[in-house]
Amino acid sequence: MNRMEFGRVPNVDRVDFTLPPDGAGNGPYLESLRQQGTNTAPRVLVGTAGWTDRGYLGKLYPKETKSRDYLHQYARAFPTNELNSTYYGYDALRMSAWAASVPEGFLFCPKLPSTISHEREFENAHEEMDAFVAALQCFGDHLGRAWTILPPGFGPHRAKVLVSFLERYAPQLDLGVELRHQRWFADQEALDDMMAVFTQLGVTPMLTDVAGRRDVLHMRLCAPDTMVRFVGNSGHSTDTQRLDDWIERLGQWMESGLQRAYFFFHQKRDHETVELAQHMLPRLAVRTGLEFDPLEAPVRPKGELHQAELF
Repeated sequence: MNRMEFGRVPNVDRVDFTLPPDGAGNGPYLESLRQQGTNTAPRVLVGTAGWTDRGYLGKLYPKETKSRDYLHQYARAFPTNELNSTYYGYDALRMSAWAASVPEGFLFCPKLPSTISHEREFENAHEEMDAFVAALQCFGDHLGRAWTILPPGFGPHRAKVLVSFLERYAPQLDLGVELRHQRWFADQEALDDMMAVFTQLGVTPMLTDVAGRRDVLHMRLCAPDTMVRFVGNSGHSTDTQRLDDWIERLGQWMESGLQRAYFFFHQKRDHETVELAQHMLPRLAVRTGLEFDPLEAPVRPKGELHQAELF
């Protein structure tokens, strides 16, 4: 189970979940995207942090689904996954098998390993990062935007280290970065300077919508896509209103030129994300004109076998 605890609070009744206004640079940046034009159809890819929660059985997967087929079933419902597991380690053969289990258009968004982000803190990490970039080629066309979270103590005073790392690797790999240290948001000049670097290099500043840290929801756009991590509160009445607000904001961004949005649900239990997606997808289709498959547990026809079961 992939459980995100950052920013959770025991009671959200008095939290103001209003989405902040767009960053000042969003308008000019989106206008530049419109002027550039693209032959790629816009996409909103909704997904979760994992696919192994047994709570999906009977809810998103057929009840008889074997664990080896969980990803196959997950990818029939969601077009992307926030691949947290690579933070703890990765294996090229396993990643190749994952890529072979998903349909055309599915995108994995792998998290950078902890050895790079939290042990070496992006400094003297070339050997580890080079190996990771090489291993990610196993995903082929299924590789989305890789991403990382800055360590807790990694504030603006370490900006030069981050910039050096991004200058080396952003040309090789689409990257997203989540800023967490509170000084990034208390120092407007430092934040603006880093966003300028992100824009120059095409790095996505990740947006995290969580109750206890509203500052990390800075609403900056610096790349043709955005990555949103939506942390729900297990069915609290505010969850659906927050999603409705996001539907409107995403609709505005897509109309203004944003090409792709990754929207990742987090709940205390992964299978609780199903209700959030069932609320969001049909409303997002109406708002954007994009098509989304209905999210429901498929019923396996009698006699049907997935390839993995033949061996």
